[in-house]
Amino acid sequence: MYEDLLNMRPALPTSTCLKQTYLIEDVLGEGGFGITYSGRNKTEDKRVAIKEYFPSGIAFRTEQADAFFLYPVSSQKADAFLRGRQRFLNEAEILKRFQYLGNIVSVYDVFEENNTAYIVMEYIEGITLKQYVKENGCMGFTELLSLMTPVIQALSVVHKKKLIHRDISPDNLILGMDNRLHLIDFGAAGKQSVMEGEHTVILKAGYAPPEQYIADSRTGSWIDVYALCATMYFALTGNPPSEAMRRLDEDSLEFPDIPDILPWQKAALEKGLHIRMSKRFCNMEEFYDAITNAPELETQATVTGISLTREQKWKIHKLRYRRKIWLFICLFLCLVVCAFFLISVANSHLAPTESPVSEPLETASPQATGAPVKTSVPVVSLVMPDLSGLPLKQAKRILKKLDDTISIETNKVYDSSIKKGLVISQSVVDGTQFSEGQIPVILLTVSQGEMPEARPTSQTVPRPKATSKPENSTKKPSSGYRVMPEDDDFVTIPMN
Repeated sequence: MYEDLLNMRPALPTSTCLKQTYLIEDVLGEGGFGITYSGRNKTEDKRVAIKEYFPSGIAFRTEQADAFFLYPVSSQKADAFLRGRQRFLNEAEILKRFQYLGNIVSVYDVFEENNTAYIVMEYIEGITLKQYVKENGCMGFTELLSLMTPVIQALSVVHKKKLIHRDISPDNLILGMDNRLHLIDFGAAGKQSVMEGEHTVILKAGYAPPEQYIADSRTGSWIDVYALCATMYFALTGNPPSEAMRRLDEDSLEFPDIPDILPWQKAALEKGLHIRMSKRFCNMEEFYDAITNAPELETQATVTGISLTREQKWKIHKLRYRRKIWLFICLFLCLVVCAFFLISVANSHLAPTESPVSEPLETASPQATGAPVKTSVPVVSLVMPDLSGLPLKQAKRILKKLDDTISIETNKVYDSSIKKGLVISQSVVDGTQFSEGQIPVILLTVSQGEMPEARPTSQTVPRPKATSKPENSTKKPSSGYRVMPEDDDFVTIPMN
């Protein structure tokens, strides 16, 4: 009974005003570490989302003079409560540096009040990915990958700042009215550190890897890789993967047939869901490369033990080289035109008095003019190649080899999604036909990589501890964990 009372967390009443600016309107959801409300900024008359730090089981709310204060349930819980609140504030301050990432919810304000902390965030109009799948059915792989790609790229940037989400799930991805997925609830990035002191870990069954069940296990970006792949598995199948700790004894992960997924893409998802963190992708870059780029043909038969048929190999071959087919066709047509021209010239020398019907050359009679025969020689067309994605030096060599009269100019820009030194775009569209000397100048836009960020001057924000390379974890928790009967499917594990 006492435990049930601790887990009851009364939400703030409607119309409660925080910081004399933000009005509480409704409850959007509850997690293990807080309550999220919809609200409104009275000053700007703008709708916002407000996250309140309210850890389950270690804090309770009391009303005092029209204010609603939070307190630890006991002196033994006070340290954990204070550490969690500070971690909550620190993570929010770090997130404010990622306002430019369109697929991560923006943080507008962070403050302390009522003996707890609040994060004011962008309000995303839409429904969660979990709601969308339940209402519309499973998604196709191509559609899902196009929605997930910006999220993967944004997480890659966040991970480089040593920040891990730790709670990626269909509940924390909102499909907005702009038809984009937005990742929310980064306040959960401090979950693990908060509860380590209390020897308790709160997780979502099916979306947390085994190492999250162990309080002193090493953590890193591979945790978010597992959760993201589990979320994609849910969107493709309608069900989350089996709970990770059950898979340690017997891997019960079943991957049904999905019409538009290729074998190597399925293998990439399976590797992202591997129960051993040393067998998983270390970061989002590795996962994205594996799920978007087909491996070499000679290694196809050994990828995660999947044997491919000759038809499947040929399908992969066509997918990999589809963009190059047009180039071979253009070269072939150029050779045909050159051969036809040479034959026509040869025939005109052998029979100068004859005029072929299809001959496009204009000739004048040498008897009438006394001048040598003049012919209009057609110019062989060149084809501009696709230079995007190539190193600048290689692109220059290709252009000079194609037409050494072209003057090459470069324009360097910052682009965090393109590796430094690679060509982003070109001023002359690929596939353009031209003759030698016809294009005097071509402008190549080259990536400078990620834009350097200015260091904060007003406050030094503690950075989370850098994580090291994943290792095999053989530690297991005690068998006393359980799944709580809530919508979020949290698992509470006593680690004593």
